[in-house]
Amino acid sequence: MTRRPNHVGKILSLLPRAQYQTFLRAKLIHFQVELGKNLPLEQFTELDVAPLTGLNGKRIREHLDEALDDPSVPSTDGAFGLVKDYFEGLPRDHLAAADVRRMARLIKDSRVTSLEFPDYKLEPNQLLQLQDPMLDRLLLLAAANEWPVYHQLASRLKRMPEGAFSRPDPRVEHLLSSTKGLLNSPVLISRLADRGPSESERLFSFVREGYAPASKNRTRRSEIAEAALRGLCRLGPAARPILAGLRRAAEDGTVPPGMQDSDLWRATLVSLGTNAEEFDLPKNRHGQIDRYRQSLRKLADNGCESR
Repeated sequence: MTRRPNHVGKILSLLPRAQYQTFLRAKLIHFQVELGKNLPLEQFTELDVAPLTGLNGKRIREHLDEALDDPSVPSTDGAFGLVKDYFEGLPRDHLAAADVRRMARLIKDSRVTSLEFPDYKLEPNQLLQLQDPMLDRLLLLAAANEWPVYHQLASRLKRMPEGAFSRPDPRVEHLLSSTKGLLNSPVLISRLADRGPSESERLFSFVREGYAPASKNRTRRSEIAEAALRGLCRLGPAARPILAGLRRAAEDGTVPPGMQDSDLWRATLVSLGTNAEEFDLPKNRHGQIDRYRQSLRKLADNGCESR
């Protein structure tokens, strides 16, 4: 593939907004010195610097596509420096099919190191187009011990449509096979519920392990237990056989007393069949008891996810 010439004008038009404005101010100072007069910055901002509007948006997309199409382009190429601007510039309420496909390629490509993007409003089929690239990239990030980026990307799986993880997937099993994988994949733990009540025993084991007194770094491991509780809550009455085990875990002190007063713990029990009337207001809560119990029922109905 023949590489395009590196024209200064084109590169300037593709600079992120902050860098472009810095360049403009430097040029402004230069002209003020040369001409001996003050010139307003606005005279030098005719180029559209909004990331994805008009001609500039077309250039950014073309620049990214060229880099993605050419495996020889290094991660240090200026094109990949535009990824954050690209993600930030996409409309939040609707994405074109071509942008969803481009996002999938960017997520999967290991040369892209910035995977922080806004919470777009995507259709279920668009979200599913991103699922495989995300899981593939998570495998690479885990192998490279890039856990902060891993956690950032894994959290985006939360919005996958109902049933997206219903089929056993060796990638998910691999990601949940290590302590670090579990700590950084709470969403994948919760979404084991997509497979149905057959996963309820496994989720219960995560609850016990996460709250086990002998656990190192108990604060972080409790996140595993809470993710598993959300999974059980999603299963609802189908996981009712686990209810007795949860109660025993509370009685023997495996589940910390403070956690037993939490909305998540109580709503999970309600989801599995406990009557909300069993629970009084926690000591640190004020208000009407009826409203509190109703809020537990509502949280249980929502699979213990705040909405």
